Amino acid sequence: MKPVIVLVVGFAAFIAAGCESNQSPDTTDWGQNRQLRQQISDLETKLEKLKATNKQLQEQMTVLSKLPTDVNLDELYGLKKLVIAKRSGLYDKDKDGKKENLIVYLRPLDDESDAFKATGQVRIELWDLNREPQEALLAKWHVEPYQLKKLWVSGILTHYYRLSFNLAEEVEETKEFTVKAHFTDYLTGKVLTTQTTIKP
Repeated sequence: MKPVIVLVVGFAAFIAAGCESNQSPDTTDWGQNRQLRQQISDLETKLEKLKATNKQLQEQMTVLSKLPTDVNLDELYGLKKLVIAKRSGLYDKDKDGKKENLIVYLRPLDDESDAFKATGQVRIELWDLNREPQEALLAKWHVEPYQLKKLWVSGILTHYYRLSFNLAEEVEETKEFTVKAHFTDYLTGKVLTTQTTIKP
């Protein structure tokens, strides 16, 4: 009986070893397949979004091409001015006594001075004009249109883009700074600029 038992145990161990050796490649292949399927799914989703965007742009072009030749788009579209609201400034984000966060309240205005949600790209710059010219620009940030549209705040008395940026370095508490905003309007291609001074 003992030789038979030894043989059976040895055979079982051989099968287990074979299964274990074959499991790793299969598991790896399955993992790679799942990863590839996920990548394909992500690409298909992006493709559908691009198709939808392309269709929308084609429809816009069709509408614009049918406008009378004497229509001035700039006269129809209301973006006339850019304003940085007074609440803009440097803030202590984590309540540690250091102001390391810049918040800019940006208001695109039409020809009647009403704020509205204009679409475009924004560049914000923080300057210390008391420094030498080559060192005056402390930081700059770009906000893309898809990011900007999520930052619109609208209420009874509030209509603006609320832009928040972290400063890489601590600023001196007593200094006065200049904030410059550049707004590239994606409908007309117009670039509006404005600036204001802030104190920490």
